[in-house]
Amino acid sequence: MSDLPPAPPVPPDLPPAPRGGSPSPRAGGSVLLGIVVGVVFIGGCVGLAFLLVSSVPALSGVLFWAPAVACLIAGIVLAVLPRTTRFGAGLLIGFGISLLVSAGVCVALITRIGL
Repeated sequence: MSDLPPAPPVPPDLPPAPRGGSPSPRAGGSVLLGIVVGVVFIGGCVGLAFLLVSSVPALSGVLFWAPAVACLIAGIVLAVLPRTTRFGAGLLIGFGISLLVSAGVCVALITRIGL
């Protein structure tokens, strides 16, 4: 008997791939750039506030807190937008790094003074 084996089943047609699916993993900016910008921005503003505290005491608080709040708000807004998600996340990480380093310097100075 020379019966041929049955033909394999034909797979059903697959639906087309969705357009505009998930963005590429590198989309949305650079986290490292956001970290650097956040640390330099906050460090520069804190340094400027310390330099101006003796000449213009009324503005030292504004120069210290306003940039910190602006950096925090900008980081949140940029982290929500799809094109700048990674940069915004880096900005928030840089803000956190600046906060930790500033707190460490503050504790070191207070300990050195002996308060």
